Amino acid sequence: MTNTEIAIVQFDANAIATLGNQFLSGILMHEAAVDAAKTEILEGEKRENFIDFEMTKAVLHLHGTESVDLYKIYGDKKASQILYRQILTELGVLAKTITEEDTVEYTFTDPALKDQFYLDGNLKETDEPEYLRRRSRRNSLNIRLARVCKAAIALHDANATPADLSYRDNEDGTRSAMITKGPRDVMGKDVSVSINSDARKPLEGAKFSPSITGLAKQADSMHKEAAVSKDAAESATTKPGEGVSGEADMLAVANTLVMMIKGREGKFSKTEETVLLSLLTVIKETGIKAK
Repeated sequence: MTNTEIAIVQFDANAIATLGNQFLSGILMHEAAVDAAKTEILEGEKRENFIDFEMTKAVLHLHGTESVDLYKIYGDKKASQILYRQILTELGVLAKTITEEDTVEYTFTDPALKDQFYLDGNLKETDEPEYLRRRSRRNSLNIRLARVCKAAIALHDANATPADLSYRDNEDGTRSAMITKGPRDVMGKDVSVSINSDARKPLEGAKFSPSITGLAKQADSMHKEAAVSKDAAESATTKPGEGVSGEADMLAVANTLVMMIKGREGKFSKTEETVLLSLLTVIKETGIKAK
């Protein structure tokens, strides 16, 4: 709370006769702010669903024209990074140039976006807080790209094309993102399904929720087990504590874990529950407390 907000409801023995009205006014102000925040969160979820849906169409189109190979995402970490860079280049976010030293460079085509995402080699030393913010944005972007790429793979496996992703106008004036062809594990027995980011339960006859995340999970169930990445093989011989040396790495790992937990929609295996509870215990043992 700001000092002004605290002053509105601060106890004053000399003003006890009018303090109740101040409290009620403070409560109303708080409730109005909470309602506004909830409304914005709901609107944000709708925007996110729209963005993911359209990005899925875009990468599905790129795969169909053989501009990119989405299945590279099931290779090692380097292969995924190359795939993301190819997608951003095809979408006009990045431009590929050859320097005088005959090396390849990728630069942002929009200066405003460059200021938000570009990780300059000296930025960490000159402005570490800004470096961490940009690093977090890049990690979030990669997580989103991974989600839409896998969703597009699930659709491609079901012989869907961008034409099978459209919108339905509802009577209340809203629009729903729809797929008319997709994996049975997501669509169930339906011939047309609304894709919602807030969908949590599978449809009748389906295994995964009708969402971009649900489509991504379906792709993982078909391809992830068969794709043993180089990173996974190396991690089997990595000693505990190796590979995570700084704050940027810790933030990247934490951000990825949070997104993965949210993506599981509250469904965890017994082994996963044990690991997560163990993680909570370790965090508590460090002495970290909520502020």
